Amino acid sequence: EILARILDDRHLTEREMHDMVTKKDARYRALYRPHLALIDGLQQFLDAAVGAGIRMAIASGSTPENVDMVLDGLNIRHYFKAIVSGAEVKKSKPDPATFIMAAKKLAADPTDCIVFEDMPQGVEAARRGGMMAVAILTTHPQESFAPYSNLLNMIHDYRSTSVTELIGLAQVQNADRA
Repeated sequence: EILARILDDRHLTEREMHDMVTKKDARYRALYRPHLALIDGLQQFLDAAVGAGIRMAIASGSTPENVDMVLDGLNIRHYFKAIVSGAEVKKSKPDPATFIMAAKKLAADPTDCIVFEDMPQGVEAARRGGMMAVAILTTHPQESFAPYSNLLNMIHDYRSTSVTELIGLAQVQNADRA
């Protein structure tokens, strides 16, 4: 979908687009794999979430191979009860389909979900899906997320927030919505 928007006047066949994406993704994995690292505090955050009985999902616009590389390369797959990749939805973010599908796989009401997102389009997708969000400021500055009313918090890493804090913020926001 994104490639078609970028190259709309070049009229590539589906096969040509698929081959371009496959080559790009293989190159991405080869270049990025040696640099895989958890964001500071993420391991402890995930452990605390599991300890609190929170079901978690990955809802990525990326390919299944890229998602697998990250989950397996960081040894964090076991934390997630559901995985949705870009291959499973027809429209990418800011369309909420990826997040809605993840909520369904978790048997969760979207309004009870908190999305952790490093892209403004992802925060917008969460908003459109009725979900709250935490902006992770690793790829975009704080100002990029300012327009979004569904933000619970903005973080640079996971040391600056806790599962308990986010649950409390979500409860306050849900009460305000009601």
